[in-house]
Amino acid sequence: GPEGPPGPPGPGSQLVGLQVQLTDETLIIEDESPVVFNSLVNDVTDAVSYDTDTGLFTITEPGNYYIDWWVAADGSPVAVTIDLSIVTSNGIVIAASSPILSGQLSGNALISVVDAPITFRLVNTTGNEIFIGNTTIKANLTILNLGSI
Repeated sequence: GPEGPPGPPGPGSQLVGLQVQLTDETLIIEDESPVVFNSLVNDVTDAVSYDTDTGLFTITEPGNYYIDWWVAADGSPVAVTIDLSIVTSNGIVIAASSPILSGQLSGNALISVVDAPITFRLVNTTGNEIFIGNTTIKANLTILNLGSI
């Protein structure tokens, strides 16, 4: 039979999130200290804010959020692994760990925010300071708002 008329356009999709990078001269991150990203690359959301002085992210709207990050690690004085964790104000800790002490350590997290606001940081949980590679971009973190719960 003949082809029918075209249907209405589907719902549009829009990438909603925030991206930050570490580009300054930071070459050491102390144990239990946050990675403090100094450069806001892209900010296309009102639901997430970032404080470049403290490394604190704040999520102000309920929903599901995907966090993806990497750090150019360059060793640690005595650690046998490098551990970095997303640590939230409501007690969630999502860790990534690598036995490779020099190279790009990456991780990701999926956070469901029911009671906003919550805050989080990317924290060195190695048990010792870690060295950061002397590269142009030393670390990157992207958080995407995936929508409501």
